[in-house]
Amino acid sequence: MKNFYAFKTIILFFLLFGVTKMEAQVTIGADSLPHSYSVLELYSQYKTGIFGGLRLPQMTSQQRDAIPNLTNEESFGLMIYNTDIDCVQFWNATKWVSLCKGCQEITGVTISPAGPISLQVSAGQGSAEFTANVQGTTTYQYEWYVNNALQTGAASATFVFNTPTAPGTYTVYANAVNTCIPNNTKKSNEVTINVTP
Repeated sequence: MKNFYAFKTIILFFLLFGVTKMEAQVTIGADSLPHSYSVLELYSQYKTGIFGGLRLPQMTSQQRDAIPNLTNEESFGLMIYNTDIDCVQFWNATKWVSLCKGCQEITGVTISPAGPISLQVSAGQGSAEFTANVQGTTTYQYEWYVNNALQTGAASATFVFNTPTAPGTYTVYANAVNTCIPNNTKKSNEVTINVTP
């Protein structure tokens, strides 16, 4: 009897810890075989009258960008749900592509010149012109801000800061707002303008 239990223990050990290569197809949610072309099949009705779906790993853009080894071929096609933009994304070997209408994410925006810039009211220096450059998608619109106040009507890639009549320090920046992916807005670098009397 002791030998029988010892034999069972040895078999169980090899089943649990032995290194084996397994080839299989799996069906989850139904008592049926998967189709010949499927490695994994999921059925939405996992109990009578109760339905569910596939839940991808949920993470922010910062967490996504910390995923290691994305240059390996094994990572191509990796999928996540980005909670910053509320969208499913997949890695296509060079960038993350959003499945929200096939849109791409805004990855950054910069404005130039970077400054700081000095203007004089009395010298008649009338303006400073800025240009924004957006990285990532091509579906976006601009918002320009001076001292955190939205500039009405300023919605192009360029913005002209007209010298105010009052001296002081002014801060200019731009937002790029993705028109295809909700909640995907990026703020540019801030440029300081010093206006002297």
